[in-house]
Amino acid sequence: MIKHQTLFVYLLAAPLFLGGLGSTYLWTDEAQTAQLGVSVLTNGLPLTGSGADSVSADCGRDAGSGGLHLQTPWLQAYVVAPSIALLGKSSIAARLPFALLGFACVPMAAWLVGLAGARARERVLAALLTGTSVYFILHARQARYYALTAFLVLAVAGAYWLFLQRRRHSELWLGLATTGLVISFDVTALGVLAVILAHGAWRSARTTLPRTAEVRRLVAALSLPLVTLLGWLAVASTAPSRNDLSLTSALLIKPIYYAVQLNAHVLPFLIVIPLLIAVLVRRPQVTDRLRLLGVIGALALGGTVAAFVPPMAFPRYIVGLVPLTLCGLTLLIGEFADRFQRPAMATTAIGLLLISGAPHKISNDLIRAGAFALTLDEHLKFHPAENWRPDLLDLLQELSDPPLGPLAAVVTHLRGYAEPGDTLVTTYGVPSLRFHTDLDPYGGLTCALPAEGPPEWIWLRPAWLSHRRSATSVAWIEENVDLSLYETITLDAPDRRFENRGDIHEHIFRNPGPPAPPVRLLHLRPDTAARRN
Repeated sequence: MIKHQTLFVYLLAAPLFLGGLGSTYLWTDEAQTAQLGVSVLTNGLPLTGSGADSVSADCGRDAGSGGLHLQTPWLQAYVVAPSIALLGKSSIAARLPFALLGFACVPMAAWLVGLAGARARERVLAALLTGTSVYFILHARQARYYALTAFLVLAVAGAYWLFLQRRRHSELWLGLATTGLVISFDVTALGVLAVILAHGAWRSARTTLPRTAEVRRLVAALSLPLVTLLGWLAVASTAPSRNDLSLTSALLIKPIYYAVQLNAHVLPFLIVIPLLIAVLVRRPQVTDRLRLLGVIGALALGGTVAAFVPPMAFPRYIVGLVPLTLCGLTLLIGEFADRFQRPAMATTAIGLLLISGAPHKISNDLIRAGAFALTLDEHLKFHPAENWRPDLLDLLQELSDPPLGPLAAVVTHLRGYAEPGDTLVTTYGVPSLRFHTDLDPYGGLTCALPAEGPPEWIWLRPAWLSHRRSATSVAWIEENVDLSLYETITLDAPDRRFENRGDIHEHIFRNPGPPAPPVRLLHLRPDTAARRN
């Protein structure tokens, strides 16, 4: 019966992670990953590029010596490169390896909770919570490091548990998994490594075994990831953007912000707090399940605290911890359910309640009310869409009728009317245009602009999409381009921002989506272009 239930979970999750990956175009961050993969195929290294080839997101400040891209570690570029080599430059080629890794987190979650002898129903629940987490699925379907990081975090947690059990070759597996995490997302790796080092030092001090043996095992396991992390941080520091830190809000706003995100979509406190109290009050015998829960909780907390360091706060910085956190929640539910004569019924009831999203919504509404009372709402980035928790029906709606954003309309038009090598200047979205067209795009967050003008095409995005770096493009157009030489082409598509990134408050599940001004392209009139040539 359990085998059938597990199979059902996998069959349910597979289309949610893998369906319709090519139905929408890559938004800017995804396209940057894909272009870095193209650079790996061409140059052997992920280069930020320059001019029309630039995929910088910070006016070139995210590049170090030799033009190396250093804003994010490189593993994602090397993961996407073979997919593009095999399938060509397309959305599905860019997203497929990450979506597969996201789907792989479903059986990995079942494996992790099973390491501590969890019952079969708990393994099914861990897989089900991971495989139906819309919050995680939306990010896993993106051509970014999110699902890769989540998979490696689960691998690190499992390897560390085996290390604690002194299993054969566990030092090797822990070292490899943690090194992979470092070159996937260094922020999460920093927090996870700090927890493992602290816990290892504490165990070494308490062990009855010869202390040198414990130290030797820890050094053998962590030497490679630590050297890799220190080497990467040293190289990455040569990129100016990597030296931007924001500790002013780390002690208050960021902890609350990430707590709100976890509560709204992963760990509703209306469920977690009563379960914790019930387990602690009964003072149960310390079982392997509780020990693994402690390891998972510590690793998740370490990764979350590390997310306070970057200058901005985004869900993407903690989404790699979601499957791990859901494994911890599953173990907590299992420990609580054991206090009942019918643990299967308790586990099923709590699992269904979580999947329904009701506790998340109620908890989120309570926190939102408290945030208003404390005037923290603006800092916590509450949005109307965050008042609700998307469910599987919302995701299925998107898969059945994919919302096509402005990029789809622009790319379709340019493929029909633009000539290869035409120059385009825009205020946002350069990497996407570079990946999906044969044009030479400039402007946007790259701040790279043509050496001479006027460009054949200009795409001025709405003012509300403007970024501080977009001012460079606007100023260049005002100083170098006579807009009277251009015809305006209005496309039947809303020029909304960010296309369809994973953040809940930015994601579009249904057509036509929120209202926005129509896309307006400026095209250099043919007679003017002829005179210029």
